[in-house]
Amino acid sequence: MVPLGQVKIEALRRRYDKDMDPELIPLVFPNTTGMLHRTSNFDRRLWHPIPKNVGIPDGFHFHHLRHH
Repeated sequence: MVPLGQVKIEALRRRYDKDMDPELIPLVFPNTTGMLHRTSNFDRRLWHPIPKNVGIPDGFHFHHLRHH
């Protein structure tokens, strides 16, 4: 579980109120079309640049975040 502060909670509420019915598309972080991220696009566009830019050691994978 990841604790969210009140600012993040309110931002998520505004997103759901404005863009979509969470019962129809229950995604917190959809892609630009409101659908699931394809794994290959997520890895290439979002995840792979992050470790390099912030100094995370090689071999650290996105899934490891579940354990921290």
